[in-house]
Amino acid sequence: MGYQNLFFAIAVVVAILFFFMMRTTRKDGNSSEGETLPVPVKEKKRTKCPFYGFHRASNVLIDQDGNQCALEFGYTPCHMEMSGTEPDFMTCPFFYSNEGRRTFLCSCEKAKVRVFAEEFRPDGKDAWDGIPFASWNNHVMGREHE
Repeated sequence: MGYQNLFFAIAVVVAILFFFMMRTTRKDGNSSEGETLPVPVKEKKRTKCPFYGFHRASNVLIDQDGNQCALEFGYTPCHMEMSGTEPDFMTCPFFYSNEGRRTFLCSCEKAKVRVFAEEFRPDGKDAWDGIPFASWNNHVMGREHE
């Protein structure tokens, strides 16, 4: 059982390294700058937080279909949801000020964070490039929420 965990961890690291190598050497020669947001291929209910339900691994946010908070390291459920409040990035107690929120969002965009949200994964594709964080943030924060 221990070897299976080791092999899984190695596979994850290799996949992340491969992803970053592919981003710097795209076949079409285009960079990810100015990408347009693809249309979601399936509907998924989201909260008004671009980090809710994701795991963060370096410059990648990976959809987890749960209440995980990608602002924290390791698995940590959303503090707002655990306290009975609807998750909302703009009122999240993780940040002390709106300036802190803006700074963090800008740093995600500058670091070229990629988001692997299931509703944007092309049908039939196991491997894909994800979408830019700025596009994901606009999608999550700019839409109507239930």
